[in-house]
Amino acid sequence: MVKPCIERLAPRSVGRRLSSVAALVMLISLATSGVSQAEPLLRLRIDGVSVVAIFSDDNGYVRVEASMVTVNGEEQVLLDVLNVDNVTQTTTCGFAIAPSSVLETASRTTRLQVNLSSVQWVSVCDAVAGPPLGIIGLTFKPDGVMRTMTTGTMHRWLPTMVVHSAGTSEDESVQVSGQLLNAVTPVQFIFGQVSEFSTRFISIERR
Repeated sequence: MVKPCIERLAPRSVGRRLSSVAALVMLISLATSGVSQAEPLLRLRIDGVSVVAIFSDDNGYVRVEASMVTVNGEEQVLLDVLNVDNVTQTTTCGFAIAPSSVLETASRTTRLQVNLSSVQWVSVCDAVAGPPLGIIGLTFKPDGVMRTMTTGTMHRWLPTMVVHSAGTSEDESVQVSGQLLNAVTPVQFIFGQVSEFSTRFISIERR
């Protein structure tokens, strides 16, 4: 699914990143100003690679998706993070924008390296609970077990938001190593998937 010819992504300047974040925040403000909650909170097109990592045990559930997007003509990474802590009975989730350098591809390996305390959160599920926090340092390597093509629209319901994803993607199962917040491999199993999008749009709405 993910083609090995994808080039390693180079980091952008801080100034350009901030201008892109400002543009994204303005886009959200314009989308939500003076309209009902049924109107989209955010619309973006995914450009290229996307990774998903999921960890679950009796103590909780963590899901992170990182997708290459274009904001104001510049490559950025959209982070979609959900953290359910069964011990403290808390749920934190949200969407953040990060520089393209946090998601890198080289040969048949994709890496996601990001400290969630350093990213710009553009929307969180619960303002009181705040955004998810922690370190994500994951390496994704295709395992050849499963490769599929997905076409159509998918929907995912979060505590206060609904995410719609429409288009076509090629998805491949992977072996995941590294750290996903409090989960660390190989001690704990983290499910992973890497996707390559020919055309896919996401729309985020308030519930």
